[in-house]
Amino acid sequence: MSGEDRPPGAANDEPEAAEDAAAAPVPAPEPTIQLASESAAEPEPEPVAGLEPEPGAPPRRSRRRLVGVLSAAGVALAVVAAGGAFAVARLWQDSVGRMPEEILPASAAAFARINLTPGLSQRLKFGTLFAGSDGNGEHALEKAVFDGAPISYDDVAPWFDGRLGVALWADPAHPDAPVTLVAAAAKDADKARSTLDAAQRKAGTDRLGFQVADGYALLAFGEKDSQGAVSAAAKQPKLAQAADFRSAVGTLPADQPLLGWADLGRATKLAEKLAMGRLTAELGPFGGLGESGSEGDSGGEGESGGSAAGPSAVPDVTGTLVIGAQAAADSIEVRGRLIGGTQVSTAQPAVDAVQALGGMPSGTLASGVVSGPFDGIEGVLGEELGWLPLTLFSSFDVAGGGGPIAVLPGGAIGPGGGDPEAIQKYLEEHPEVLEGGSGSFTFVDPGELKSVEMLDPQKAADAFGAGVTKATALSFSVVSGGDKAGGVPLMVDLRMPDAAAAKQLHTDLAALTQLTSATCEVSGEHVVLKAKSYAPGTGKLADVELFRQAMAGGVAKPSTAVYFDAGDEPVKAIGLTAGRDGADTVLFARLVTR
Repeated sequence: MSGEDRPPGAANDEPEAAEDAAAAPVPAPEPTIQLASESAAEPEPEPVAGLEPEPGAPPRRSRRRLVGVLSAAGVALAVVAAGGAFAVARLWQDSVGRMPEEILPASAAAFARINLTPGLSQRLKFGTLFAGSDGNGEHALEKAVFDGAPISYDDVAPWFDGRLGVALWADPAHPDAPVTLVAAAAKDADKARSTLDAAQRKAGTDRLGFQVADGYALLAFGEKDSQGAVSAAAKQPKLAQAADFRSAVGTLPADQPLLGWADLGRATKLAEKLAMGRLTAELGPFGGLGESGSEGDSGGEGESGGSAAGPSAVPDVTGTLVIGAQAAADSIEVRGRLIGGTQVSTAQPAVDAVQALGGMPSGTLASGVVSGPFDGIEGVLGEELGWLPLTLFSSFDVAGGGGPIAVLPGGAIGPGGGDPEAIQKYLEEHPEVLEGGSGSFTFVDPGELKSVEMLDPQKAADAFGAGVTKATALSFSVVSGGDKAGGVPLMVDLRMPDAAAAKQLHTDLAALTQLTSATCEVSGEHVVLKAKSYAPGTGKLADVELFRQAMAGGVAKPSTAVYFDAGDEPVKAIGLTAGRDGADTVLFARLVTR
């Protein structure tokens, strides 16, 4: 170092300090106690003769300090890695973006969601399941949401961002004016506003209301002031925070690309009001007039009240229903739960439904076993229960007349005691009595009417309904094809408590076999109804690999087991089981796609 570069006062001291340091003895190291936690640490390196640092060189970095720095860096890296792994796990399992239930009101009576941006796990599985699909059903669900609406999916597609929710809702301030609400995720808010504004100018604010905010377009379809309904709905608490909704959805696995939820009691009432509102709007000024011409009369029984011979409206049901669907390795899994409200039965099943189903013949389109008791089934199906065989086993077949004909309660063929003109006029005015048949009818000779007039389809329906409520199990099977009269190639097996009860039911169903093309046989405790065209395979379902695949993973101790052989892609087969889980009814369905 030159003199000019040395700091003041250092020029004369530097040689002397170096000589003193060389002459001074090196002190012995003091004894130290090493802790167990420090046993792996390397000791501070001692200076080696001849390798002392040059004067003025920077001090040598401690290896212990280096280890500490590297340890801290490792901890930081581990924290970052853990955070990244958590983020990847969320991306793998959770949906991307806000869900429609965060937009729609908590007071909705029913809700359905389509999420095309689920977690990566679900996206990959769905992609694998439908990799070979021809795409004919592409966007079918989204298009169905807008069926009958003042706009179509084509209006929504340019700005749609993969998440769609639809709800049935009535503004608490206008409980008798329900609307359909749709929350559609928007990736381009300006384009969404422009498209919806043009659609609203065409449809009017009564039929279409909308609001675009927070990455969503909120729409309302109604008959009066739909724009006002949207404004009111946007201010309501959100469905995602509703306790009933959260608890119901919480019973399903996370990340359900398809989700449905309903308060069945409220949803049924609002759906009726919504349908009546649409009908009134279509009929115009005559929408509120009944048969008598008085406003508000919806018609009673008889001329305007529906079929003179047939079931009444399906009774109301209550409770909360939640259903979700997600992809598995080779199928789509659907889970559902009915919480509280109307339950078909709370007793333990009388038979193992899946085992009984496996013993049924193969080569069928659909087969099912429902275990009793059925003490509460009429509360769900009402008179529909007894009329099912009359509808399914072809139209009413009278005295071998060669074709279907309507038979009215009380045993009469029609007004006028069999007068062809009277019958034809009646059937023209009431075509609904031929529903389920081939749409034609024939007349019989007056002499044949004597035996026919004693037949009462209501009595036959009541006999079948009573037989079901007493049965311990019900099985059915459907094959392909059909008979000339338009009936379904169907078999129904009622397992009664004992042989005596089976014989009595066989006697009570005599009228049903005369009114339809079905045969009725009794074997031990079984009463079997068969269509003439019913011809199943010779093997058993349990021996079919596709059946075993579809029925895998069902609910424990199922009271119901149903199998459908779909045959075509993308769904090959469907297996469904249902049973009890505590006070709830649960179901599981597997749609086999590969």
